[in-house]
Amino acid sequence: MLRTRQLIREAFRDLLHSTGFDAITIKDIAQKATVNRATFYAHFEDKYALLDEVTTEDFPVNTRVSVAVIDILFNAYIHYLHHFLSKC
Repeated sequence: MLRTRQLIREAFRDLLHSTGFDAITIKDIAQKATVNRATFYAHFEDKYALLDEVTTEDFPVNTRVSVAVIDILFNAYIHYLHHFLSKC
């Protein structure tokens, strides 16, 4: 389970760099992580939940993050907040 979750997180981070948050689909993440969509959903509710985990768990650990990565994560998190607030 931990290995699968890590594969999903790594695939998501790679896609953030190459594609951008808005363009990423669950299908893209699953294909890059070599898991099926059902497996993705067994671990995460949606890409916003994955973003939340990546930003809260990975970011503080990795202190050698470039400005470009910070910018990507920040913009993705803004989209996450907008999505969250639109459901309230």
